Amino acid sequence: MNDSTLLTATALILGIAASALLIYGLYMKNHPRAGKSAPVKSVSTPQALAVDPAALEKIQDAPAPQPKAEPNPELERRRLSAAMVGIGFLIDFLSLYLRPDLPITEYWAYIPFLAIGILLVVGGIFLASQLGQRVFFESAIDWMAVKLDVRPAQCVCLLTGILTAGLATVAAGTSARMISPVVAVGSWITGIALTILGGWHFAPSAGGSRLPRSAWVWTLLLTLFAFLVRAVVIGQIPVVLSGDEGSTGLDALLILTGKVNNPFGIFGWHPFPALYFSIESLGISIFGRTIEALRYPSALAGALTVGGLYLVARAMYGHRYGLAAAVFLSALHLDMQFSRLGLMNIWDGLWYLATLGTLWYGWKSGRRAYWIAAGLACGIGQYFYATTRTLFAAVPLWLAIAAVVDRTGWRRNLKNLLPALAALLAVLLPLAWFAYTHPDQYLGDVKANSIFGSWLASNVREQALPAWRILLKQLGLGFGAFFNVNLSFWYRPDAPILRALPAAFFLFGLAILCLRLRDPRTWVPLLWLAAYGMIASLSTSAPAAQRLPGVSPACALVVGIGVVELASILAGLLSTRKWLVGVAAILLVGYMAADDLRFYFFEYTPESQFQGRHDFVGIGGAVSADIVRLLKDEPGQWEVVFFPNQVMGYRSDPALRYLLPNVNGMDILKPWGASENPAIPEGNLFFVFMPGREDDLPRVTADYPGGQTHVVHAPNGSVLYSYYRYPPGL
Repeated sequence: MNDSTLLTATALILGIAASALLIYGLYMKNHPRAGKSAPVKSVSTPQALAVDPAALEKIQDAPAPQPKAEPNPELERRRLSAAMVGIGFLIDFLSLYLRPDLPITEYWAYIPFLAIGILLVVGGIFLASQLGQRVFFESAIDWMAVKLDVRPAQCVCLLTGILTAGLATVAAGTSARMISPVVAVGSWITGIALTILGGWHFAPSAGGSRLPRSAWVWTLLLTLFAFLVRAVVIGQIPVVLSGDEGSTGLDALLILTGKVNNPFGIFGWHPFPALYFSIESLGISIFGRTIEALRYPSALAGALTVGGLYLVARAMYGHRYGLAAAVFLSALHLDMQFSRLGLMNIWDGLWYLATLGTLWYGWKSGRRAYWIAAGLACGIGQYFYATTRTLFAAVPLWLAIAAVVDRTGWRRNLKNLLPALAALLAVLLPLAWFAYTHPDQYLGDVKANSIFGSWLASNVREQALPAWRILLKQLGLGFGAFFNVNLSFWYRPDAPILRALPAAFFLFGLAILCLRLRDPRTWVPLLWLAAYGMIASLSTSAPAAQRLPGVSPACALVVGIGVVELASILAGLLSTRKWLVGVAAILLVGYMAADDLRFYFFEYTPESQFQGRHDFVGIGGAVSADIVRLLKDEPGQWEVVFFPNQVMGYRSDPALRYLLPNVNGMDILKPWGASENPAIPEGNLFFVFMPGREDDLPRVTADYPGGQTHVVHAPNGSVLYSYYRYPPGL
């Protein structure tokens, strides 16, 4: 069964179900007792009271709201008719637009969507002709509207939103180039918009629910500060463009050149969806093929996370907690490093924060908009780094725990669950279909870095320990990364996520949270930390730093809780010096933030050079950076002829290919003169000899006499690499 067959079959089943609904409705029309239904009920309900105690008092003191008038049945039918006809025409238009682009083997894939669109149009026209009386399919729609607390027309939007997202999946396909880009992107955006519209609560909310202006001022100031410290000299810190960043740039160039235009699948060097590389392509289109073009989006994501943390922590605990957490996160060294790299890892903290933050607020307030926002954030997050997939475990666990510790919560929120799931499904459907049809590509990175399988078997043999002992050791490494185990692999600062003083407040804040397990707020950071602790523990190179940027906001939140709670305790003991305690708490948070900035910029960065204490560059990065320095401003086209060793070759370092558009390259794997080697083109030649391949240098100079030979040394005096420029004088 090919890619479109199952989707089209699904649409066909929906069409059959709709036809069955029509037939059943006709039966009810001919049997009055069976077709009798209750009059249309008002679906507008007062919103739940705001969480803020001050706002709660205002609402309680306000005069009782006037009873709402029953909706006009004829007006509701007009809305329902207009929704059915309008959406039906839209689906038919998109289906017919898709038809010429479908491959011959799937030419029929548009037909079920076209049929459903026609069915909607016919049903809407029929309803419009019967405005004075109920028609046969209204009972089912009204029942659903009452259950979801929406208008009948919104039910049509909700259902057809998912259907339209399914049409986007067919139009996108699972190849690097979409079958019909206009229909795929248009249907996806339309489907998301329809599910939002279908689940939205249009009833006026209770007063006092809006954030004060000061909250938005603080959010803006914190976001701007965080962006500035992340964006300053971003092209020079980190000190080189890493190979992974270079590959990100190459994947983004595939988007810009049109070789890849499908954002819903995995097609480049990185085993992640192409939507992120579309964002990076915007940076390249503005700033060119530069380091800054790849890193500015990450700086923006990190800054938005800081502002978002203030809003979430303020809503959960109050202004002081939000300010302490956000100020510390704005300077946290792990967050700083990945906010300055052209990689997607830093985005996961933003999507985790948006999902769990809006979900908690939606649960406490009962407001539909926050549930929908949680569904959207969770869905969009799946198009970024793989660690956001743990949201599919964290969210159900949090809902289950919230249902136990806050038993009245489901009574005010049960109707919000389906609209949130519909929004999630509309966003996720194209990617979910790709993952279903290409599971090896979707799960490839997870499988490659999992400790289960060959890694665990190998360590059982090497360490002569049972598997459970090794797993316990891994858990100690993974969870210890928060406060006492140094980060490893991709970022090695010789420190855990939280250095000494923040780690102390983290442990104090964690203890405070563990005393409040019956508070649903407590489980937001706890589950967040648990998810990333398990990620770090159950993957190789534990604790690998590149898998942990998404947990930085949770760490900062717990540190903020520790600082403010300790200050509150001291203020209670020193009642006459409360102001002094408050000033001390502010200075303490400021000191911890400043100390992490000092550590990152003035201790880690200078020592992240090749052969430095915190070597981030490595020999490959050092060679790559030097070649870029030599060739980036050279006129004309150059050919880099690389004699690689086991450490590095031309094809193994994507940073070279990204930063040098005036360069082509090749690897010479066999000794010079071997017939297996590729032919050397004429023109400007730059021969690179890695250590161990110097024997080829005299042979090259003999065949290309008159060039210039240079030997580049590492800081410790060893040979980094040698190069030969031909012709001379260029």
